[in-house]
Amino acid sequence: MHQPLLNNLLEAGQRQTRPSFECSLLPNPRDLFTLWQEYEFSVGGRKPAKDFTTRVEPRGQVKLKYSRRKVIWECISKLIRSGYSADTAIDKIYNTYGRRSSVTTIINRMRDDAKRGGHPLLN
Repeated sequence: MHQPLLNNLLEAGQRQTRPSFECSLLPNPRDLFTLWQEYEFSVGGRKPAKDFTTRVEPRGQVKLKYSRRKVIWECISKLIRSGYSADTAIDKIYNTYGRRSSVTTIINRMRDDAKRGGHPLLN
């Protein structure tokens, strides 16, 4: 961009910003595999959720989604540390909470179980 044009844009109160989706989460992941992909590697050009920093992001709706999904991400990470692969860890969660359960249902049930010390099959 030419310098005079850039100065005119800045003087008019317009700023160049990064795309707003960079530090966002998927609106409705269909399965836990996609949710793990979003956390570990990124989906659709977004920043991986594991790389979000607490000083800058997440904020607002992204923060709410992040905090709700964190219970799944932590469970998968814990299972990976204990020797499972990511796919096997996710299958273990599905076997515990039901293959036909939605991501939201699994999150809600895991959050309830976390209040009681976690599900015995996932500890």
